[in-house]
Amino acid sequence: VPIAGIPLGRWLHGLGQTFSIPFLVLLLDFAVAPFRDPSTRAGAWLDLAIAHTRLGDPASAEAILDHVETTFSPPPALREQIAQARVGLRAQVNRPAANPWHGDVAVLGGYTSNANAGLAVGGFNLTPVGGNLVPIVLADSQRPRSDAVLQSRASLYRDFAHDSGSTTSLLAYFRGRQYAQEGDYTYYEAALGASHNLPIAPGRSVVLGASLRELTLGGRPLALFAGSSLGLRQSLGGCMVQANVEYEYRHYQQSAYYSADVLWGGAGLDCQWRGNTVQLTARAGRDSARGDRAGGDTTRIESSLLWRRDWTPRWTSEALLYAVHNGDQLGYSPLLENNATRRIDRLGQRLSLSRTLDGSGHWRASVELENSRDYSNLPIFRLNEHQISMGLRYLF
Repeated sequence: VPIAGIPLGRWLHGLGQTFSIPFLVLLLDFAVAPFRDPSTRAGAWLDLAIAHTRLGDPASAEAILDHVETTFSPPPALREQIAQARVGLRAQVNRPAANPWHGDVAVLGGYTSNANAGLAVGGFNLTPVGGNLVPIVLADSQRPRSDAVLQSRASLYRDFAHDSGSTTSLLAYFRGRQYAQEGDYTYYEAALGASHNLPIAPGRSVVLGASLRELTLGGRPLALFAGSSLGLRQSLGGCMVQANVEYEYRHYQQSAYYSADVLWGGAGLDCQWRGNTVQLTARAGRDSARGDRAGGDTTRIESSLLWRRDWTPRWTSEALLYAVHNGDQLGYSPLLENNATRRIDRLGQRLSLSRTLDGSGHWRASVELENSRDYSNLPIFRLNEHQISMGLRYLF
């Protein structure tokens, strides 16, 4: 049953969404209509039209204004208000909608010194129990091989603000490394994430998170990671401090032998001042193997330090330092260093320089240099890689 040309369902929706005075006035208006002055009724309809405008429903507001002008004989002052309301409606209809989604897409081409994760040593010794050392010389296929690499990156995110003051965020991203010759080592990663930021005091909030990541190597599924987290975030001047705990399940499709549960504890610091951004993160975790994995459980420690500097409105530089430590609980193999407990320490550095290419800041060109090295007491886990790349990035 339409009312003033508007379906009854839309009226009920408006009433349920707002319970505002204009809607209640209109309901009362139906009951006492025979006893009221027509100009007063027209004013109540105008209030209702304004309410629909604020609800983001210009079509219903326009229909109500048409009803007022055709059904009543509004005085000049009310006609002027109706005309002003129509101007506001047209501006709302013609205003371009803001894009609530943001993200970026980047493509970089370059060169890497170690596309196949080749070992940094030419050979090593086997240590049989009660026997003599057995020297092993690595084949060329096991040594580092350089190759051209194409890197692709994309991210998409959106924040949803709630009336309670909390915020829900959604994130999706993709990363890929495709090689010209070493196709067996082409790598892709896709992830989905969600978080909910719940304020509990001025400058302080609780953050709940969940994530899902899938990795492929050489065109075949490699691993699926699923995680959940609980954190506490505190604002301190120009900095944001956060501490959190996280559970992560790692499932390796090709070999369940490596699957594990990881419990993390970590903290982070994000500070901004005068064109500088500094981000410091650190976390430690216990990787509990689900099967009889070589080395048993593993202790993992990860940290990173990022410094970003906006030198001019167009030029920006970034410096990243990162370190990773992995230490097993048990000996890795009786044939390697007399069943020594494996330790791996990775150190890496990345420098980048980028420049905005347009006035809107959407397009950026960049060049990156990165170096990483894995140190280990077991020779078969020693790696190093150098990489240079350049490309374009589009932000929206």
